[in-house]
Order: sequence, then C-alpha cells, then structure tokens
Amino acid sequence: QQTVYASDRDNHRVMKWNRDAMEGIFVTGSQDEGEGLTQLKRNETNQLNWPVSLSFDRHDNLYIADAGNYRVQSCSFSIKMSSTHDWEEKAIKKRSSLLDLIPQEWRLPESILTALPNDCTMIPAQCGILSELDLEITEINEIDELVHRIAEGRYTAVEVTTAYCKRAAIAHQLVNCLAEILFTQALDRAKILDEHYKSTGGKTMGPLHGIPISFKDQFNIRGVETAMGYVGYLDDILEYNSILVNCVLSLGAVVYVKTALPQTIMIAETRSNLLGITVNPRNRKLSCGGSSGGEGSLLALKGSICG
Repeated sequence: QQTVYASDRDNHRVMKWNRDAMEGIFVTGSQDEGEGLTQLKRNETNQLNWPVSLSFDRHDNLYIADAGNYRVQSCSFSIKMSSTHDWEEKAIKKRSSLLDLIPQEWRLPESILTALPNDCTMIPAQCGILSELDLEITEINEIDELVHRIAEGRYTAVEVTTAYCKRAAIAHQLVNCLAEILFTQALDRAKILDEHYKSTGGKTMGPLHGIPISFKDQFNIRGVETAMGYVGYLDDILEYNSILVNCVLSLGAVVYVKTALPQTIMIAETRSNLLGITVNPRNRKLSCGGSSGGEGSLLALKGSICG
C-alpha cells in the first residue's frame, strides 16, 4: 500500500495519507486543530510545536524536526510500510529483470566484467560480440549518413536495429545505463519497416526510417512503465506514448531502450534507489553527470546514434 506521511505544521501534528484516501490518519502530535495548545503542553514528549520535516531511517523509524521545541522528536514505534525493506526487493528484481532481457550470446564474459579498465569505451569493439556489420553500422557518427545508407538499401532496418540493440546491451553491462530494454518490440517494428520498404519498391516510411532512437526514462512508451528512478512507480504500465515518442515513430524510427536518470531528475549524477549508479564510460571512477547521464553514457559507448 502506498502511503504519504505529512507534517501538518500549523496543527502541530503528523498525518498519514493512504493512496486514494479522502481523509488523513493521525500519527502523533496534537489531536486538536488550530492554536489551542499551550506552550507547556507542546513541550511534552508526545506533543509537537511546528513540525517542519520528517525522515525515516533504514529501519522505518520516524524522526520529526520539531522546530518550535528546538528538537528532533522520534516516535516510540516503528512505522511499518507494505513490508520491511520491500522496496529493496523490488529494486533488485527490476535490475535482475533488465539483465534477463539481454540474450545470452550478447553477455560479456566474467573475464571482462571482473577486470574492467577505467576507460571501457573500447570494449564493445573488442569483446567479440559485435559482428563486422554491427561495428560498421554503430561506428557511423552522423545520423544523416545512416539514414542515407538505409534508404539506398545498403542496410535493412533489422540489421541496424540488431546492431544497436547488441551495443546497448554491452553498454548496460559496462556502466548500468538502461532503465528499460525493448529489444523484442524494436525488432518486430524493424521487420514491419523492412516489409514496407520491400513492398513499396524501396520507399521509406519517413526521414527516420529504421533509425533506433533511445529515450530517457521520463518519456512514456506504451506497454512499459515510466519509473523515473522511483520504486513506487513500478508496475504502473502506461497505455499511451509521449508526444515526442509518437512523433519519431511517425517518421519511421525504432524505439529500443529507455535510459537511466536520477531519481527526481534534479541532481547532477545519475543514481536512484531503483537502478543504482550509472558511471562514466571514459572513467568508471567518475560520475556520468545528470539528468541525462544514462543517455550520455550510452552515446559515448555508441549504443545509440540519437537519444
């Protein structure tokens, strides 16, 4: 059950709100509204005077900044969430599910993963997972050039999508940059684009025909969640695309991954309780920055040509 705890400052109390509830539940402080408490009563251990903020420790104990009494007040009970450390179990499950979506033949061997250099940008080209065609496609730096080669029939949409899916999978294993993996959906989309190209005598579906596009995990994609680093947003499957996603799809693009971002999208490094830390592929001891750190890391490893 999703619950919000709020410091009701002016009424000198802490309230709990369950999801979809019409009324809050009293937790601690004054049972009365307004200014009816005397200063003496507010100083009692079970009373509050202008509580301004709340915090929980790792054992779910509640701490209250009791500003008017110049103290931090702790409750004598443990606030029980849906279950102890349930969020950690959900986060572990999410990270594991992402790895499970990477085909075994695209997995880096332990010999590489246990001896990663600080600069891992050369590993995709050297690890042996990418074919010569995969490397030729993903080493193209200009999107216009890739568009041109697809339009003239040099590469199929399936070949291009496969190459970028493989390289994105490698990148994720190196720096933890992906939030959603959509390889199966992407390849199905690429097959439709190839069928259109063949049935129309070489006409593309649009100016981005067959181009894989990555999106950071604040854009909605139908059929998957937009967690934005929040464990609480898991399992909320979206039934619609963001406008920009619809735009690129209408131009013939392929959506194949969503990339990691900071929880709240408001800090300068890419980390969250849900996905952990995304590191810099040019120096794994450093941050990749944020809020588009997952995108930046994926582009640096050439696992995306546009995101």
